[in-house]
Order: sequence, then C-alpha cells, then structure tokens
Amino acid sequence: MKANLVSTLLGIPLTWLSLVTLMGVLAYLGVGDERISAIAFLPMRKAPPWVVPLAGLALCLPFCLASAYIEWRLFREYFQSVGAAHSKRIMLEANALSYLIVAAFWVFEMVYQTSLRS
Repeated sequence: MKANLVSTLLGIPLTWLSLVTLMGVLAYLGVGDERISAIAFLPMRKAPPWVVPLAGLALCLPFCLASAYIEWRLFREYFQSVGAAHSKRIMLEANALSYLIVAAFWVFEMVYQTSLRS
C-alpha cells in the first residue's frame, strides 16, 4: 500500500517532468512536432477529439514503468527474502494489469469522442 502511494505521489510527477524535459530537449534540437509537445502544456481548443485520449494512452507506458520501478525498489527494501527477479516480475505484472485497465479506458474514450463528432 505504501509503495503504491509513493509511486503515485512521486512517480507520476517525476515521470511527467522527465517527459516534458525530453520534449523540450527534442524541440530545441529540432526533432519532433510542436503539436505533440503542446499537449503537455496547454489544452488545444481546436484539437481533434482523439488527441487527449491518445495522449493519455501514450502516457500509460512510461507511468507504468516508473510505477513498477519505484514499487519494486520499495518492495525489495521491505521484503529482502523475496528474490530481486521475482519481486520485479510481481511489480511489473501488477502494474501492467492496472495500466491495461487505464489504457482500456483511454481507448474507449478515444472511440467515444471520435464517434460523437462523426
């Protein structure tokens, strides 16, 4: 429970900040698309209806990996008797299941928003 709370309160902001920093560096280097970078900062009024759900779906993977890593580190600290490889697999599978549910929501939302505009 504590690991899940820490991964939420610490992992999501740190992951988001890392991604924003990466987008800034890529934009500075002239790589990427400014429309994609803008999603992280400002809502786009005339954006297609699938943009926000797609952004949410795309963020599932980095948030899942960060959450699994943080929870694994905390789990390993408290349960040293469980092997590192086994505990890493447990954290990755648990987070993958959670984020698959979140990803399913974003897919549903993308289909729903697109169908409203059709």
